[in-house]
Amino acid sequence: VIGNLIIHSRNNGVSWNLINTKDFSSIGPSCSRDPIVELEDGSWLMPVYTGAPQRSDISWVIRSFDRGVTWTAPTRIMFDERGEYSQLQGVNYNETSLIDLGKGELLALVRADAAFHTEGEFMPVGGVGGLSLSRSYDSGLSWSPPMATKIWGQPGSLLKLTDGRILATYGYRRAPFGIRACFSSDNGITWDLDHETIIRDDCPTWDCGYPFTIELERDKLLTVYYFVDDSGVRFIAGTHWDC
Repeated sequence: VIGNLIIHSRNNGVSWNLINTKDFSSIGPSCSRDPIVELEDGSWLMPVYTGAPQRSDISWVIRSFDRGVTWTAPTRIMFDERGEYSQLQGVNYNETSLIDLGKGELLALVRADAAFHTEGEFMPVGGVGGLSLSRSYDSGLSWSPPMATKIWGQPGSLLKLTDGRILATYGYRRAPFGIRACFSSDNGITWDLDHETIIRDDCPTWDCGYPFTIELERDKLLTVYYFVDDSGVRFIAGTHWDC
């Protein structure tokens, strides 16, 4: 198992070169879900995770000061000591979404799976649970303890809207299965779950989600995700919606 690979193009994607990833190989093979975040000083942060099945997943961030050519030692965001020997014994923290709030403050929304059954069905890959937050005040060099958001979903993706609110979009893997979203007006301290947005709730199975949202114009959003039809065929779909 190799894990994350970093490739770079200098000709608009006509050809690609592999960048050596030995700089963060100390944590073992890693995976990513959300994109790299570029900070105000031009440095890059990439959220990654390692662990399962030998232990519960650990959420990390790695940094590059030269646009991905070299990377610093990983910094740990979240982990659960109870899962030292098995993914089934601790919370799996993985598939992190990062946003830069400015002046060195970062917000990390982390998938926090604590169970492997939904609606009585065992999930052989991944798990189910809530979303947890961690905050950094020093550009990702250190992170606050995990804080449960009370958002149930997996995984989540963050977006800072032009009106200042933060949007979290996530898959919803209990009936009715689908895609949901909610908003925070205080930089992620609280979330308005009383007005949770149901983007879709018509998937025939839990096997859906991984949404990513962009703001097309003020209050006009597009969320893209994967879904499954009644015959079990997976496909990519998108929903336009107003916020």
